[in-house]
Amino acid sequence: MSVNVNEKNASSYAEREKTKRYFALLGVGGTIILIVVLLFFSKVGKGELTVGKDGFTVKIDRPLIEQVHTQNAILKTGGDQIPYTTGKIADSLIRQIELKNSTPITPERFLGNNLIDKKAGFVLASSDPGQWSIKFDEGGYVDMQRNIVELNSAGGATVKISRTPTSAFPNCKNVKCVVEFVANILVQAGEAPEYPDVSYDEPSGTALLTFRNRDTQGETFIKIIQKGEYWYEATTDYNSALTSEKTRKDAQKIVTSFSVTS
Repeated sequence: MSVNVNEKNASSYAEREKTKRYFALLGVGGTIILIVVLLFFSKVGKGELTVGKDGFTVKIDRPLIEQVHTQNAILKTGGDQIPYTTGKIADSLIRQIELKNSTPITPERFLGNNLIDKKAGFVLASSDPGQWSIKFDEGGYVDMQRNIVELNSAGGATVKISRTPTSAFPNCKNVKCVVEFVANILVQAGEAPEYPDVSYDEPSGTALLTFRNRDTQGETFIKIIQKGEYWYEATTDYNSALTSEKTRKDAQKIVTSFSVTS
């Protein structure tokens, strides 16, 4: 498949791929927004918050995205079917967690099993936060070539979160174009030995792709989500010789469940 982008933009994109995964494009209409109606919010015990008249309980030591039951799509790769989230988490939920929880919310550390960035508006979760070191770079908010957050494990796995203005590449008008553009550049740059397995959900502007990384010989996952005037990208790589199976699964789950707020 091919995407009509001008030669200058394609060249710039290919250059950036030497250092980090990169994408940006314009405009996908329609998003699936998870709306959590907060009728009241009270602390009921360590790590637990109760929401609403029906007594919905949020546990900080569990991934938020699993508790709010957002929608999923499926990526088929080989004989596997990998679910990935397509919904968004309500900003009001994050605000109330901050109001009622004694620990401040910051992207520089996990809150229970969740890492939340209020300014950028995203949430990621790990089953074992202690295995990850966190590098936060505020410059990533404005510089699309820098990661906002980067997680690293002792076994060589990485998770990177970045974002790019949708106006950077006006040739693409929907998430299908984004996926094709990114996949083609990965192949052209030689990072992906063959065209990645891809899946996209048009209504939510969400996509997931995966391929065997030529350099690390591990499996790379890239999730792309539109939020307002930005495209967000969550990427994980691992070292096939060093990274444990447990860490691989956690890194994959962090990316596939990575969600933005609205």
